[in-house]
Amino acid sequence: EEQYIDEEELQKLERFSNLYYDLEVNPAGIQVASHLLEKVEQLQNEISHLKNKLKALDY
Repeated sequence: EEQYIDEEELQKLERFSNLYYDLEVNPAGIQVASHLLEKVEQLQNEISHLKNKLKALDY
């Protein structure tokens, strides 16, 4: 059975690989970057949700 890596996961792996090999970021730094990127994504989703709520209220 063949296993595949999800496209989103592959993009993350490429990003972290670039951090490690091109920018020489150590694994701890990559972990911090990963956490911050997840937080940014979470906040962007929250902003989008709040914008939709405002539109529903016709502001």
